[in-house]
Amino acid sequence: MFDWMITMTRPIADDPFENVLVAPDSTTDIGPDIGETPGTAGTINVGQTIVNTIDVANDNDWFRITLTAGQSIQITLNGSSVGGGTLSDPLVRLYDASGNIIDSDDDGGPGLNSLLNFYSENGGVFYISAEAYSDRTGTYTLSVQEVTFNPNDSWEDSPDFASPLLDALSWDTRFDHNVITVYFGEAGYTADGVTSEGFNAYERQQFMRAFDAIEAVTNLTFNIVNSGDGADWELILDTNELDGVYGRFNPPGFGGDGNDGVGQFAGNLWDRSAGGDLTEGGFGYFTIMHELLHGLGLAHPMIRAAIRPSCPVWVLRGMISGTSTSTRVCSP
Repeated sequence: MFDWMITMTRPIADDPFENVLVAPDSTTDIGPDIGETPGTAGTINVGQTIVNTIDVANDNDWFRITLTAGQSIQITLNGSSVGGGTLSDPLVRLYDASGNIIDSDDDGGPGLNSLLNFYSENGGVFYISAEAYSDRTGTYTLSVQEVTFNPNDSWEDSPDFASPLLDALSWDTRFDHNVITVYFGEAGYTADGVTSEGFNAYERQQFMRAFDAIEAVTNLTFNIVNSGDGADWELILDTNELDGVYGRFNPPGFGGDGNDGVGQFAGNLWDRSAGGDLTEGGFGYFTIMHELLHGLGLAHPMIRAAIRPSCPVWVLRGMISGTSTSTRVCSP
C-alpha cells in the first residue's frame, strides 16, 4: 500500500531482549495495493518499520531498499502471534535489483513469523517482498534494522603454539574474526537435534556477565542477534533432552551439517533464578564459562589425544569431577 503507517519499536523496561510493536487497528486506512515488480515497489529504509496489509490471497508487497557495501541487515515480518497485525503466517523474500530471488524465510522468527538476515557485500538496490503463506490475508509489520553479524560463520585453523602446555588447550580451530554474534534460542528453536525451552531474563543476564568476563581479558566482542541464521553461536536452553549432561558446545568447524557453534545447556540442572548456582563462582556459572570457552576453540587437555594420536597423553588431564591429575608432557 502506498499510504502505510510508520512505527518504531520500543524496549520493554524489564526485558531489553524484547520489543513491543504498535499494530494497526481496524480503522487504519492502509491505502491502495503496492506492486510486486521493481517498477511498482514501495520504499523502505534501514531503521524503518512499516505497517501494511495483504488484502487478497497471494498478494505480494514489494519494498525497495538501498544498502551500502558491507552493510548487514535483519528483516522481520511479523503478524498476529506477536502483535504485529492480523496476518497469521507471514513470509518474506529478498530479491536483487533485477528481481532475481536471493533468499526467503517463512518461520525463522518467533512462532510463524519471518526473520531474514542479509549481508550486502557490494551494496546496491534490493527488494523485500512481504507475503503470506498460502492464501492467508491480514495486516503485518515489516521492519529492517542494521545489525552486526558474521555472514559466513567463518573459522580457521589455530596456530601451533611453541609451548606444548598452550597447544594442549587448543581444539586446533578458532574464529577468524573477533566480533562473535550470539543467538539465544527462543522456545521451540532447534539446533543440533535439541529444542530450546527458552532462556529466562536472569539466565541471559548471567551469560552476558560471562561474555563481559571474557571480553575483559581478550580482544573479543559479543553481539546479541535475533536469529540463528548467520550467527556464530546458537545457544539452546534445554530442560528434558540432555540426559544428565550439564552442557556441551561444538567448537568452530566441529559438529557437522552446520552445527558448529551450537551450545546446549541443561537448565533443569542449575538454579534458574537469582541466588543459586548461576551466581558468579557457582557451578552453574562455571558450566556456562566452561562451555563458552569450548565454543571459542579451547579444549580439555586430554582431548589432544584424539587430535594428535602421536601423543596419547598430552599434558594435564584437567579438572574432572573436582579433582586434578597431571601426567608427563609429550615432546612437541
